[in-house]
Amino acid sequence: MPMPVTPPDLVDPSALARYPFLPQARPHIRKLFDENAIDIDAIIEQGWLEEARSLGRLRLVESIVHKSDADPMTSVDLANEASRLFAIAAYQYAFLVVCASFDERLMARWAEGESSLADKNIGRDNERFELVAGTYLSSIEAVFRDGQTIYSVPIADFLELCPRISGSYWRLVNRPVKNGWVMLDPASGESSRERVARLIKERIREDLIQRCRESMEKMSEPMADRLGEEVTRITELFGSQVRSEMPVSA
Repeated sequence: MPMPVTPPDLVDPSALARYPFLPQARPHIRKLFDENAIDIDAIIEQGWLEEARSLGRLRLVESIVHKSDADPMTSVDLANEASRLFAIAAYQYAFLVVCASFDERLMARWAEGESSLADKNIGRDNERFELVAGTYLSSIEAVFRDGQTIYSVPIADFLELCPRISGSYWRLVNRPVKNGWVMLDPASGESSRERVARLIKERIREDLIQRCRESMEKMSEPMADRLGEEVTRITELFGSQVRSEMPVSA
């Protein structure tokens, strides 16, 4: 089942800066960039956006290395308008670098890192959780039981996304099912909300890869060349990381 055609309204600028990959963020980003005379050239070259590029590099490295649960955006005050602008420009810069690499493996690694970070943030975001969930799932139900909220998702969403997740929890036979709804109760130290966020991660990753592939097709060689130095740095880091993760044979 695809993502909802019309996602729920989400206009909180702090949320859109924290989750710049949301479909609801696209018109917000266009408006914000128009108001501040920011285009791709500015993101790549203008001096006043160097802080955003530095933050984008940090975000990109964390997505590639993926060694910790650290969120590179925790240092950014998203209550501040200027900080939100830099946070969004940072995401756009990282996205441009990945697209300019024309490297499917790098793209997949970046999407995995970004979606993993989203998984953690969404699972902790009590205020906006249901709005974000409604963006990526066809529907969601909640009941309050034993002092906590327990979520259920439509069986069609579960069956599409669960095969990509390892572990017995994610097998349908191990989930309570009622009237076409699959209950995602707490497990492994995670709340029901965090379990749903893990499911949502798969759809975010899929969406990021699709959008990146579309942008790669539109990326011109001159534009890619302008990002060449950045691409070289991140591909070398990625190659080094892959080698370090390879098992050492006796």
